[in-house]
Amino acid sequence: MPRAKKSPPIVPSAGLTVEQFGEYIAPSVWKDEELLRWPPDVFALVAALLLKSGAYAHAVSGWQRNGNLNEWTKSIKALGYAWSQKPDKPPKQIRDWYRILCKNTSMPVESVCAEGDLCAVLIQLCAAADEACIGVGCTLPNPAAAANDFRVQASKRLAETTLTQEVSTLCKRVHHSTVRVLPKLHTPQSGITIRSFTHNLALCPAGDVKVKWAECLSEHRHCLNLLLAPWPLEVAPADFEPVEKSRAELADMARGFGFFEYNPRDERDKASRAQKEGDLISQLKKLLTNARKAVSRIDGVVFPELALTAAQYEGISDILMDEGIFLICGVRDSPPPGRKAAQNYLRFDIPFSPPISHRQYKHHRWRLDHHQIVQYGLGSCLDVASNWWEHIPI
Repeated sequence: MPRAKKSPPIVPSAGLTVEQFGEYIAPSVWKDEELLRWPPDVFALVAALLLKSGAYAHAVSGWQRNGNLNEWTKSIKALGYAWSQKPDKPPKQIRDWYRILCKNTSMPVESVCAEGDLCAVLIQLCAAADEACIGVGCTLPNPAAAANDFRVQASKRLAETTLTQEVSTLCKRVHHSTVRVLPKLHTPQSGITIRSFTHNLALCPAGDVKVKWAECLSEHRHCLNLLLAPWPLEVAPADFEPVEKSRAELADMARGFGFFEYNPRDERDKASRAQKEGDLISQLKKLLTNARKAVSRIDGVVFPELALTAAQYEGISDILMDEGIFLICGVRDSPPPGRKAAQNYLRFDIPFSPPISHRQYKHHRWRLDHHQIVQYGLGSCLDVASNWWEHIPI
């Protein structure tokens, strides 16, 4: 009998290196010092490397900074300020740190934590880039506050990417398909993650949610008055309907699963729909009048998910834009071209001149299980033995 051939020995693949990771984040440009001319690009690379390696945790454990904390903080703030004043001429310390990073191209990413010098360099570059971006993307209290040319450039970059790429990012040389960098308005105060690591910039992975950043001039106010509009006034079990398989988005659902739609019964004929739209506008005007009696001024109106039809939304938006009130509302709409399922999205309208409107589609379906069907009293319309998915396109 012929001898069986021996299987070749399994050779473990080499780990991901700093160079390979840099080429992923910013192909062909990550080792070029031109990258230093724009702090958000540097932040994208070093923050992503800190996250991938887990080295960001060493900021609170195990790394040695130069001087005590107060001295180090002052030096990082000074570096960030100098960098923001002249982005085209990054400080010498920034350039020196970056050269150390570029000399460690062959280091496995998994070893960054154990390499004290490189870990410290990444943390400090990240901190300096974050400090350079203080106030970037934030609402400006008056035109004089925009005197910092770097902040003006950053605001323009956010606006440009929103228009040309349909997603906002502060980066210039790091493409939004890898990571995105956005302004940060809140830092988590507990735990240590990459989200709690910085104050002014946020590292955002590329994914299904596309953020569109908007800025406006504002006045100094200590509060924002919101009117939460209770609409519809009544939701009945008959408003929830199972979807026949023949018109479902997925015709081969597993046994025990189905689709449902929210379809208010009093809007299924033209006369009832017109009556309800009139009631809605009348109700909103009463709510606004009563709310103003209580708090004087209303800044925004918020409607729940699926509260309005597309036509109702248009009418409500026109009224609120004329009164200088922003609108956030959930809209239900007919299926888009080529799809079977109705739409569920959010509209955010801002009373600028002219008004600006943003639309955010829902990216996951609501599932009604046995407990929710019983809790909401929907058993007369939906089988409690099945799980029901909201019939919307994803």
